Amino acid sequence: MELTTCLTSRRQNNGLHTEPSNGSWAMVAQPLGPGEPRRYPAKSMLAIASSRWTELRTGYGDASKFPSLLATLRDADIETAVDCASNLCDACHDWSTYDATYAVTPHLVQLCSERRPADEIRIRLLSMTGWFTACLRLNQTPGDSDLIQWHTECLPQAALLASESLPYTAASRDAPPILQTRSLCAAFAAFHDDYSLAFILYELDAGGTKCPACNAFFDPYRSSLNPFYNPSDGG
Repeated sequence: MELTTCLTSRRQNNGLHTEPSNGSWAMVAQPLGPGEPRRYPAKSMLAIASSRWTELRTGYGDASKFPSLLATLRDADIETAVDCASNLCDACHDWSTYDATYAVTPHLVQLCSERRPADEIRIRLLSMTGWFTACLRLNQTPGDSDLIQWHTECLPQAALLASESLPYTAASRDAPPILQTRSLCAAFAAFHDDYSLAFILYELDAGGTKCPACNAFFDPYRSSLNPFYNPSDGG
């Protein structure tokens, strides 16, 4: 049976779900509206001015630089945003996650809600936040209960934002991976707590054989996350 992903919406602004269609699965993406900036209310999160940032851990020490990075991101251009996002990746270094990862995700989701669905910065930040979320789930990272709660509460909103932005992602494999459709689909899966699917989508470029004509994979990609890949026979 051919398996792809089916994303549909039964009620506007009520999230997306999966359902079968004629015994197989088809890709359907329905935007949830024009996505006017600031139309989502702010969720609870660690205050930018809180002294707790200096107590939170990242892959390179404490999170004391995160408040200024988040503040800069609010009105950043693409070059500045990419630089800030690179520094915020200290929250998820080599798949490792920390208590600061829980603290930063609600801020990233709120920043995304203030940008329109087609905004490149929003798409990049959503893809990155999805990766953070999947790694947090995989690692079962410990953290203060309020940080974990605020992170969990922001995920439904993140899923809505991802579904709005999905039609504006790039289907072409020539685009940067973080702007590709599959990257945002991976984030969407992570926001719905399907971290296994999220990792498979994020890691599709881990290997495999590509068709020279269309550049698509036709052999199983080489990853332990791929249930069809058998290292003993190479496929």
